Amino acid sequence: MAAEFDQLIASEEGRLLWNSVRINQAEKLLTALNDKELIDDDASAFPYWIYYLGVINRPRLSWGVVEELRSTGNIQLIQSLDLRQALTDLENEYKWVDQLLEEGNVLVRAYRPEILKLLQVVTPENRDTNTKLVTKHRAEDFWQSPEIINMISQIAAFQVRADYNMRENLKRLSDLSAKIKATKANLMAP
Repeated sequence: MAAEFDQLIASEEGRLLWNSVRINQAEKLLTALNDKELIDDDASAFPYWIYYLGVINRPRLSWGVVEELRSTGNIQLIQSLDLRQALTDLENEYKWVDQLLEEGNVLVRAYRPEILKLLQVVTPENRDTNTKLVTKHRAEDFWQSPEIINMISQIAAFQVRADYNMRENLKRLSDLSAKIKATKANLMAP
């Protein structure tokens, strides 16, 4: 179980790192919209900021050992009631965050099509190269629409809230991992 938790933590850290890049892009997008100016270096990145807006790499609580213990009725092998309760609490927190993300995704699914109408995906003739995103409209068209700015702001706020809650779950996961390792050490002590 301790090894599995190490893998879970590493996986969640990778998800949060990926999400941090998307949040940073959303912040740059909001800055450009608020300043009504796009710095030349960011002009080629602008379509990608919009394209990835609201995309979250969702948390995955995949713990085979705990699931196996529960499904076989052997969860009692974990003698510590405190540890069993902590496992249940963590699982419930993950479910709560997943529900929160799903509610946020309703907003994203409603707004993204409107925002993406201003994008055009251009597939190069040579399939070995990456697909290129270009905007149908100039960047200025984005910041002239209060509706689009509002949609983008709400989606960016959702990404920040999702990231916060996922980081809180990572802390819980890390704390529980430490508790498991301490329990293991106590069991192995003479």
